[in-house]
Amino acid sequence: MKHGKYHNWLSTAPVEIQDLFRQWKHDPCWDLYETSGFEDHADALYGLQLEHELDRALDELDRHRAMRRLLSGWLSPTTGDEDHG
Repeated sequence: MKHGKYHNWLSTAPVEIQDLFRQWKHDPCWDLYETSGFEDHADALYGLQLEHELDRALDELDRHRAMRRLLSGWLSPTTGDEDHG
């Protein structure tokens, strides 16, 4: 996804929102869309947070699949080591 609707919106958003997103991305320990002072942008920040979290999940899935492909070459059904999907 990397460049979804809300990530595209971010490139034209006020600098304060861009800074807020950078800070949140560095330490996403709160819900971005609930940030005090940015209530007028809560819907867009919610979408931005969801896109970012989805991107991270898809990246993790890609890494997992790559690792499975790598490991499948090392495991042999004849040794009893099987890929259980």
